[in-house]
Amino acid sequence: MALPRSFQNLCSLPPNQRTAMGIKLLQRTMREEWPLVPHLRRRLTAAGLDGRRHLGLDEFHALPPESLARFLSQSPRDLCPQPDPGRIRQNWGWPRKLGLVLARGKGGQLLQRGYQANLADPLPDPLSGGREKRVQSSEHDEELLAEQGCRCLLLLGIEAGPLVLDPRVKIEALTRRALVGAARLLELPLGESPPKPGEDQGVLFTTKEALEDGALGSGEVVLLDPTGPEDRGMLTLTAARLVLPVLGDARGAILWDDLMLAEAHEDGIAMTHLAHHGTMLAKTVLNLPDAFGRLELGAKAAPFFPRLTQV
Repeated sequence: MALPRSFQNLCSLPPNQRTAMGIKLLQRTMREEWPLVPHLRRRLTAAGLDGRRHLGLDEFHALPPESLARFLSQSPRDLCPQPDPGRIRQNWGWPRKLGLVLARGKGGQLLQRGYQANLADPLPDPLSGGREKRVQSSEHDEELLAEQGCRCLLLLGIEAGPLVLDPRVKIEALTRRALVGAARLLELPLGESPPKPGEDQGVLFTTKEALEDGALGSGEVVLLDPTGPEDRGMLTLTAARLVLPVLGDARGAILWDDLMLAEAHEDGIAMTHLAHHGTMLAKTVLNLPDAFGRLELGAKAAPFFPRLTQV
């Protein structure tokens, strides 16, 4: 099932249709992507599941969650898809097989290019046990990140430009790339300039017009990693390669269930990639910021997206 090509179309889908779409994406991911990831193949075998055949939802639920520490202890190569002709012939659907055939001799090169990591983001030390670990992203993942940035800006009401970053604030690389990509897709100019003296140094970015007028109204300021119940801003989860809008008013951070399957877990939230082509998460329990820890699912999460709520 193809994803809607615009955020507005995605939001307009009825909740049951979006749930059905997520299930189809999960099944496709398990069928076509998981057999390419060495670590996931080992996890399936350890759980008594046969990764050589198509897995159903019952098998997915039987796979126990994995801690982030154990996940990061694996070789980086074992966490990334390694496409090979044998597994493609066995697991991929006919449209993708046909694409390789039509590409003739260039099919293998195009396939490798689609999964090749072109960026590697370091995880913060508290998440990596003091050792530097990296989450790899492909060119495909970068496009998804730009789309996430667009969604954040639209949900937060930042539709006017040009956008101006505050150079005094330390911005995570993932957040910066999401903003740059979003500005490109929305055709908004993006620059850097410090706010006026005395303004909040937690400002991540605002509009140039707001800086000139000196009136920073709601929808014109976005904070980095907001933690207060009234704050609005952007929350970055590097391990999941997610940049989430935090809507404030105790509504928490919106999760995209077309990108991730999120499940409540006693030690945090278990996340599974549904669209990424880089480092592959599969029911991996993530350490979340202290201010967020409860997952709310279902139609209560406007606009029908699951969300992380503040503890």
